[in-house]
Amino acid sequence: MSETGSSYEENSIDGLVRRVLARQQYAKPPAPFSSRMLEGAIGKILASTDFTEVTRNWADPSSTTSMIGAATSAAAAGMASWLGDSSVPNLRRHREMTPGYEPSNNSRYLITPGIEEGETVVLILDPDMEYSQSRKVTSELMPNMEDLHTIMDQLREDARMSPSSERSESGDLLATLDPAIAAMLTREVRPQIIATSMPRMEQLCVPSPHEVIICGEERSTGGVYCRDSDGRFGITGCFHGTGPVGTKVEVGLREYKVALANPVQDIVFIPLGDDYNIPELQGCNGLVTDRAPGQQERATFEGSTSEDVTETIISSHDAGLLRRRSSVQLKLQTRPDAQRGDSGSALVDQNDKVMAFAFERTAFGEYPEFTDWIWADNAMAALGLTPYTTD
Repeated sequence: MSETGSSYEENSIDGLVRRVLARQQYAKPPAPFSSRMLEGAIGKILASTDFTEVTRNWADPSSTTSMIGAATSAAAAGMASWLGDSSVPNLRRHREMTPGYEPSNNSRYLITPGIEEGETVVLILDPDMEYSQSRKVTSELMPNMEDLHTIMDQLREDARMSPSSERSESGDLLATLDPAIAAMLTREVRPQIIATSMPRMEQLCVPSPHEVIICGEERSTGGVYCRDSDGRFGITGCFHGTGPVGTKVEVGLREYKVALANPVQDIVFIPLGDDYNIPELQGCNGLVTDRAPGQQERATFEGSTSEDVTETIISSHDAGLLRRRSSVQLKLQTRPDAQRGDSGSALVDQNDKVMAFAFERTAFGEYPEFTDWIWADNAMAALGLTPYTTD
């Protein structure tokens, strides 16, 4: 169902961001975004705190590019969290703003690269907006410092829950910065905010890196081999292609039953037994747990419809992707390369690590176009699953 050519490029998330930002550059001060200006602003703010502590876990603490990237990502996380925080009433959030655009309460917030190096954009998918109305709304959405301070304090606690050795650079920044300084940083960086339509989504229904799962007339794909908390060997599948605990399914021409299920994370665990004949494996280096997807990062998957290994490009990810929250679906987005029948298949990065499981893609004729993938670490943690290794 994916489209190719100029039509696809224009209607992708990347194309939308480039088009809107290019069309609506600042007409008057402040000047257009530049890495040099941002470096100066970030440097002044970080000079007021213990910069050594902030950067102690960075691979290259002296890297200006690393500092800018981490700071802009952290600021975008703060802005997206502020926009989507249901505990802060809408009226309070917007009362002090210049009258203008106000997101729907049912909007989704994605974080995606901008045009300039180091620039990060918050994309609002608004069900009340038409795609043709897509526009930059940065100047119309500015949090007051009280709300932003509260949000950055929450993000710091979330980041601190992850071991320092497993935090991304932006997570390390959020974990070590005082919330008041983090709030100042977010106000200074001012991530670009673009509002566009909320596309209708269709479940892909069938994941398959290696195994086809059959449940009645439904076909889906196995995600990764793993073990549950009791040590049982099995495979993950998508809930929407199988069903609740006890559902009978067929894997490799043999009948099994779903033993664990989580409909929120769209994941099930199917025990296969230790005598199962394991095929050739990929994604053998475990799950991605310590970083959000990189800008324009390439990844591969193998679905039962796509059959061959397919390369795709990551375009964005949900705000708060690295938080483990069993009650919340955390997703990343790629080009609309997955097809109906690929649901549940594993997205593998260039380090042979599993990032996510195929979930759904935009319906035909909906814009912007993308595929949603459920973050594997969050989904597997919800069922207490650990990836299978041959060691």
